[in-house]
Amino acid sequence: MSILAYHMVSPRFCWGLGRVTPALFDIQIKTALDAGYEFISLSEYIERYPQIRGCVTLTFDDGYDCIYEYALPILKKYRLTAAVFIMPAYAGMSNTWDVNWGGLLFNHLNWHQVKTLRDEGWEIGSHGYSHVDLSRLKERELEKEVTWSKQLLETKLDTDIRTISYPFGNCTEPVYRYCARAGYKAGLVMSRKPATVPDDFAMQRIGVYLTDFKHMFKAKLSSKYTTAFMGMQSILDFCSDGTVLVKQRLNLKIKS
Repeated sequence: MSILAYHMVSPRFCWGLGRVTPALFDIQIKTALDAGYEFISLSEYIERYPQIRGCVTLTFDDGYDCIYEYALPILKKYRLTAAVFIMPAYAGMSNTWDVNWGGLLFNHLNWHQVKTLRDEGWEIGSHGYSHVDLSRLKERELEKEVTWSKQLLETKLDTDIRTISYPFGNCTEPVYRYCARAGYKAGLVMSRKPATVPDDFAMQRIGVYLTDFKHMFKAKLSSKYTTAFMGMQSILDFCSDGTVLVKQRLNLKIKS
């Protein structure tokens, strides 16, 4: 799988598998380099798609500040960059959008940190305005999540925002059409790829987790195991819908 999706690079404990430790992240990057993989930017991936062979693109969803603290120095050591997807509503704030078991909260990148990543050559994309499932929204709500987030990021960062990573990896044809009208050039999902959405707006990724030690990670890089890993990814994607149920659907019912 050419595009890898990370969330956290942190030594802090969190429930679930959605993080890797800094030491493991370093091992993963070195493993890919030693195996002869070429790291390319997300923009280059989009330009060369689908003729991609032996390349790796790094992406980070949610924009946690641990990316700045831990991932940035490691990638600088190897002279590499990545793409990070930001939700402006939570810049510099904790992840109250998530189900925080045990009261464990994690901060998101503040604007200074995002600008530093931009200046270091990282690509910045949108993750919606406030990390809600876009596939469950009406068009007037999509304007805030899709259009406002793009405009605010462009204003704050003085850079063109061309890509969107759909929160929870969920995209539908109406969402794709709205994103295209808003000026995005590409969209990223996880395992769930809608048949009615063009490939460039439903680029699949494989998640990287705490269990992906050297040999497992190397297997994820190999296209030979893509079907198996995407099957495993689909289970994790289904589990992530629990957050949508608790934090989005129930809130909508309460408001109504």
